Amino acid sequence: MLSKDKNALKGQVYLLQIFYWMSFCAISGFATVFLLSKNVANSQIGIIIATGSLLSVFAQFITGILIDKYPRFTLKKTMMLFFGLGTIIAIGVLLLANSAFWMALLYCLLIVLLFNVQPLVTAIIYDYANQGANVSFSFSRGLGSMMYATFSFFMGMWLEKHSTIWIPILSALLMAILFLIMLTLPEIQEGTDSAAILDEPASLKTLHHKYPSFLYFFIGITLIFSFHTIINVYLPQIVTHVGGGNKEIGFAIALAAFCEIPTMFGFKKLESKFNVLVLLRISAIFFFVKALIYLVAPSFIVIQGGQLLQAVSFALITPAYAHYINEWMAPQDRVKGQTFMMAGITLGNVIGSLAGGWFLDHGGVSPLLIFGTGLTLIGMFILLGSLKNQEEVLYPS
Repeated sequence: MLSKDKNALKGQVYLLQIFYWMSFCAISGFATVFLLSKNVANSQIGIIIATGSLLSVFAQFITGILIDKYPRFTLKKTMMLFFGLGTIIAIGVLLLANSAFWMALLYCLLIVLLFNVQPLVTAIIYDYANQGANVSFSFSRGLGSMMYATFSFFMGMWLEKHSTIWIPILSALLMAILFLIMLTLPEIQEGTDSAAILDEPASLKTLHHKYPSFLYFFIGITLIFSFHTIINVYLPQIVTHVGGGNKEIGFAIALAAFCEIPTMFGFKKLESKFNVLVLLRISAIFFFVKALIYLVAPSFIVIQGGQLLQAVSFALITPAYAHYINEWMAPQDRVKGQTFMMAGITLGNVIGSLAGGWFLDHGGVSPLLIFGTGLTLIGMFILLGSLKNQEEVLYPS
């Protein structure tokens, strides 16, 4: 059991989530704003973000192996290492902001560290809860979304009047704060479930043979999240296309993040009233509706309507697919299933980042949104098809 005061520990764990998602907003949410200000081309921005996303998958697997094989390489020490490196790299981005190659390389590494630490944040919170700490992951994640929204709103207003050099400055500061939070947290006792959370997956082919519709579900998720990435990464260009600026970009990011909060807090109630398959279908359909809104939006006001649908698209599908995998698959396959879902989302990040940058450079915002809408339409039909006739196997004994 943990010897630290449980109320104090709860506060620190919640601060961990809050400052992590604030740093995620600064580094990932405003990546395009910063890189564009340094005259990085759209296609190059896509390569930087896609490379960072792809490398983070391998980094997660390597991190899991190291934690599993070397007991001294604890979860706390690993996270301290990553937050420390993140601080140094963000300072490097700041100092080398006028050197295109080194700035881009360091920013890519910063994205790798940011994405790599995300499952570790989840793992350590579950470990503290398993050891008796009075902490709730869903509540802490809701706080993270709330602060992401608040931070993005004020950051957008700040950047409207100040230099984008504040992005790496705030990124370094937030990473340093996270390092200090981890420094004060107690070590996790051996025998927890973090290794299971970070377990190395089996092959997709193996899961497909055991669960024939899984591959189609995986493809559907990948295509839908390709569109989600296009909107997230290239939102500045989309907002600028309809006459907005940094202030409007920050507001749009904040609006979507605020809309996530009630859905995430209330997902248990939603799941108790509706079958999780219904929730997945609703989210897939609203992803397509959201894509259509962006495609035809003539003004920033209409773009805000698309951002409002975050509540019934991204905020709904994220807990729904995790719950679906957990209930559909046998206990020994659940970690593999969840891991492949993360891989599908990351693949979507890569597709959206690379293809989005190419379309922007060679056609502009309109062809980009046509492409994104097409991906979403195909992904929606594949995902809906993968869920057919699943009711009888949803809750295995």
